[in-house]
Amino acid sequence: MRLPNLELKDYVVQVSKSGFQDPPQQKIRIRKGEQARLVFNLQPNPQPDLQPQPRLASLTIQGGAPETTVLVDQTLVGTIQPDGALSVSTVSPGDHTIELRKERFKSRQFKERFVMGSAISLTAAEAALEAVPGELKITFAPADATVAIAKLGCCQPS
Repeated sequence: MRLPNLELKDYVVQVSKSGFQDPPQQKIRIRKGEQARLVFNLQPNPQPDLQPQPRLASLTIQGGAPETTVLVDQTLVGTIQPDGALSVSTVSPGDHTIELRKERFKSRQFKERFVMGSAISLTAAEAALEAVPGELKITFAPADATVAIAKLGCCQPS
């Protein structure tokens, strides 16, 4: 299998196939101008009736703001759906930074330790984002003109 256009960095690769033993993970460094290669030798599972153990962790969000983008370690993993939910089951175990981003809201970050086979769940309160205050800039002429500003449906200008 070839994976073109990978970011230049270190990767940990895990391979699994139903009916085979999972070989050990392998580390690889992708460098500019070089082709990297890994070889995995899959051995038949001597006990095919055993269920494979999960190798990844997951992240679930309930009650989040729809259309919020979710990043794990600066990599986009999904967008919160209209029902406020998101489920990502492909997080590698270890310490990660989760970030929630939405236009016109302050970003929010969490540092979490993901454990193989388990889930980190964020509640509505944890996934809540604070709105960024708006700004109004008015330029008018002449400089000594009188300006009145009123919130719509609030009150009468004075």
